[in-house]
Amino acid sequence: MRPKSILLFERIFLVYVLVGLASGIWSMLHVSSFMPAGMPQPMMAAMPAFMIGGVIGTLVVDLLLWFFIARRGADVARWIFVILFALGAVGVLRSLFGHPQIVLPAMVTLISAVRLVLDGICTALLFRPDAARWFKGERTPGDLSNTFS
Repeated sequence: MRPKSILLFERIFLVYVLVGLASGIWSMLHVSSFMPAGMPQPMMAAMPAFMIGGVIGTLVVDLLLWFFIARRGADVARWIFVILFALGAVGVLRSLFGHPQIVLPAMVTLISAVRLVLDGICTALLFRPDAARWFKGERTPGDLSNTFS
């Protein structure tokens, strides 16, 4: 049986994935509103395909991480998740407090901040004691007290 931290990680992470998917779809529908003026037409025409590829690629990586963390207890996947969280945090903080080349709409920035919080919660859950045992391969048996009742 999977520990409570992993079950909670799974639920929050799947919300994180859904929010990311919604964000990607919203961004694709509004791509022209945050592209810089004077962008070459061929680049502008290729942007929807590039964004679709990005959404699909991100979804595949997220689902692979979910599977290997929540279902297989792969410690390598946990550390890949942590590294991606750190890189994402740097990116979100740069977009909030830096001087980005492309200024994103407030909706995209807000969704990025929400995803960062969800990602941080998920990362913290992966280091709770019951989750640490999960990644060491120590599987806890389920509650057998009501097996024959």
